[in-house]
Amino acid sequence: KCKMVVKRFFVRHPKLHKKLYFIYKILTDFDGREHPISKDKEGKIYYIIRPRTNCIEGLLALFIAVMKEMDYALRSGYIPVVDMKNYKTQYSNGIDNVWEWYFTQPSGVKLEDAYSSNSAVLSGYHWKEKLDERLFSDQIFKDQEYKIKSHRLMFENISFSSVINERVKKEMESIPIESCIGVYLRGTDYVRLKPVGENIQPTVDDVIEKINEFQMKHEKTKIFLVTEDNKIYTRIKEKFQNDLYITSFDSFISNYNGTDFLSRSNVFEKDMRSVGEDYLVKMVLLSKCKFLVSSITCGSRVAYVFNGNKYTDEYIFDLGKYE
Repeated sequence: KCKMVVKRFFVRHPKLHKKLYFIYKILTDFDGREHPISKDKEGKIYYIIRPRTNCIEGLLALFIAVMKEMDYALRSGYIPVVDMKNYKTQYSNGIDNVWEWYFTQPSGVKLEDAYSSNSAVLSGYHWKEKLDERLFSDQIFKDQEYKIKSHRLMFENISFSSVINERVKKEMESIPIESCIGVYLRGTDYVRLKPVGENIQPTVDDVIEKINEFQMKHEKTKIFLVTEDNKIYTRIKEKFQNDLYITSFDSFISNYNGTDFLSRSNVFEKDMRSVGEDYLVKMVLLSKCKFLVSSITCGSRVAYVFNGNKYTDEYIFDLGKYE
């Protein structure tokens, strides 16, 4: 409870939070600051993007953080390179650069070449406001400029890995994705823990009501559902039956005890590489739907950006934040 009270306070006072956080990090994690690792500042400067290492964040939360750092690097004249090999996330295996399982490098430069260069800078916390926090934020649902800017930042600099592209292509052979209503709703830890500062999720009944509206408006269109929660899947499946599509590999969580975040709850039956692949493939498919009915999470923001303003009709449940 004490942690939640503190978090609520800082959510309401972001400038004070930034100042105190900077002082705290300097004292406890000096190497986590942005700093050069080589002295030669002439010619090319590689900007090595490190993930935040709390091991809670999901793949697309990590992705959004990388995109903001990449934008900063490009504006600064640096060459961005992503390092998810030497810094731990919940996906790490201690061997591979996790980023490259899912995406290409923004510069095409190998990680080892960036580290062995004469001029490299490690990303990290900074006293100044260096990141454009509007990129991939809730603002994209209302601000056309930042929706387009986020889309261009992604697709002008990186691509999906060949594995992700192949898996998306395979799923599209059995799902009429380009004529579906894409429906996305989080449950489990989002609903049970109500994490402070995260977006409030609608009820299943609210989502069902909106799907009904879309089906009436768009001539009984089929539905492509993305959720991790078995209770949500069961309710929507009972309601829409043969109109409902999910991926061939989909599974749903029914053994979540509600005491901690999913990443620390031992509910995943697959290895974390596959968990990340499955999640990203579903978000790419969601971005290819004709229509969208969605709550707001990191996943839906990323899918919305992937789509590039091509949804024919959409409804986003913007219900504020948990406090």
